[in-house]
Amino acid sequence: MTDSQSLLSLDQETIDLLMQDAYARLRAIAAGQRRKLPASQTLSTTALVHEAYLKVKRVGVRGQIDPDRFLGLCATAMRQILIDEVRRQQRSGLKATFRTAHGGQQLPLSELLQIDGALEELSKHGERLVPVVECRFFAGYTEEETARALGVTERTVRRDWTKAKAYLTRALA
Repeated sequence: MTDSQSLLSLDQETIDLLMQDAYARLRAIAAGQRRKLPASQTLSTTALVHEAYLKVKRVGVRGQIDPDRFLGLCATAMRQILIDEVRRQQRSGLKATFRTAHGGQQLPLSELLQIDGALEELSKHGERLVPVVECRFFAGYTEEETARALGVTERTVRRDWTKAKAYLTRALA
């Protein structure tokens, strides 16, 4: 076994251990995500957690990883999985809505896809902006949880969240 294979194996083992520790929290995040979509038209809570875990494991993790960063990576994976699910639903001709994490506002699924496209553009304006949106909007994290997941201060999260919301408001207008 080469050193790189052994390092990859260690990373996979670390991801497995983080998953065991974070499973209950990830289920809570996934349950929140599922409540945003009509229950009959989305993945189960368990399936969403497992799909996110497999996606993170498949992609791998570079650098140090701690439980908060792992949750952030899984939140990103869940967003991507949900976007893929929305696209599948639209191809099937389903018309449904998505509830935002804060306030339960209903959004048409087509608008969720517009948000995803706007996030692609937003990523060009600052490396932290999209992860802040993923944590706050999609995972429903508090400012404190987002700060821990991203390794920044709450003040930085507030500033980035304000900037991201302003950009998305303009992009979606």
